[in-house]
Amino acid sequence: DRKCAPWIFSAGEPFRTIASIELYATLVSLKVLIERPESGAHKVVLALSGETDNQTNSYVLKKLMSTKFPLAVILMEIAVVCHRKGIELHLYWLPREQNIEADALSNQDCHLFKPENEIKVDNLEFWCMDELIAEGEKLYLTIEDLKKRQAKMAAAKEPNNSKDTPRKAKRLKATRLKTTNMW
Repeated sequence: DRKCAPWIFSAGEPFRTIASIELYATLVSLKVLIERPESGAHKVVLALSGETDNQTNSYVLKKLMSTKFPLAVILMEIAVVCHRKGIELHLYWLPREQNIEADALSNQDCHLFKPENEIKVDNLEFWCMDELIAEGEKLYLTIEDLKKRQAKMAAAKEPNNSKDTPRKAKRLKATRLKTTNMW
């Protein structure tokens, strides 16, 4: 909900950030299932693989790159977790028809799962995600404010005089590219 995960609503409705929500589920799974004590002086590398019906997330995790907010922030947190815990994580794409269990869970349908396998999660601590989400939201609010101010300034400069309108239309028409047959 908006209280515990306001970043889900950063682009409006949650369906607009579905890749971020699904990658967040990967992050939560990683943090819950892989929490283990440090291995001391010897670093152990653990290779994990998972499946997702979201092709974007498999590519994003493979390349460790995204410019989309909040997807990039969640990816950064996964990278930090993997680096600090010595984990190599791979997400493989799985067709939606073969991912029935995950879709059932997203609709709060748990009949395919044994109740004794449920892991209760009370509080997750993140190394960088919370701070980066907050900064990203500030940035997007600033950008939104600038766009509104620019729109107001453009509206104020709009000519109300009908004499200016035809001249403006002619100017636009004159600047159009002309296509010619090169052959």
